[in-house]
Amino acid sequence: MHWLTTTQAIYNHYIETTIFANEFEERDVGHMSTRINNIIENGLPYLVAVARGNQPRGPQGYVSEKIVGFTYLDDFCDRSSMYRYTYELTLYVHPGYLCQNIGSCLLDRLLLIANTGYNACGGYEYRNDFNYLKTGTARVIKTILLNVNTESGEDSEKTNAFLKKFKFRCVGHVKEIGHKLGKIVDEYRYQHTTTEAIDAKGLPSMPLERVGV
Repeated sequence: MHWLTTTQAIYNHYIETTIFANEFEERDVGHMSTRINNIIENGLPYLVAVARGNQPRGPQGYVSEKIVGFTYLDDFCDRSSMYRYTYELTLYVHPGYLCQNIGSCLLDRLLLIANTGYNACGGYEYRNDFNYLKTGTARVIKTILLNVNTESGEDSEKTNAFLKKFKFRCVGHVKEIGHKLGKIVDEYRYQHTTTEAIDAKGLPSMPLERVGV
């Protein structure tokens, strides 16, 4: 449970003090647990970074080290829609561990799992004692989207340079899309296209969920 409350604390920090999270209200442990379970059950990656250390493992093999960041993929839209191969990326790093390449390590590992044609940078230890993601995701991933919020008028060159290393390109800039903490917020959208082969004529494997019909 410790790792779950730590991811909750990281995300709530960004809700309370930054424009990098869209919400205004803190998330509780139940919400975080549901989100993580949904990601895992849908065969998508949810990864956490832990601080280096020699602390013993907790029960059932879970690491007990301090969580310093997390990242995951989620469906961009309904799995039965034309966007079934498109996903949204989320990435957050503990505020006390910024500028220590944690975000780079998380993004590198996630792309290695999601894209069979991706060449990993490495330089970190990856632990996985379970069957989860042992052979890659259970879903075919063609497009990964990442939205980055900035204060209106703020330079995005550092973000562009960072994401370019991981083959993300800026594909959109929406001005004055949000308002939070007294700031006017712009949104930049970045796209990573994998090497996976897609049959555009193929139909979704899941039926469309019709509501109110």
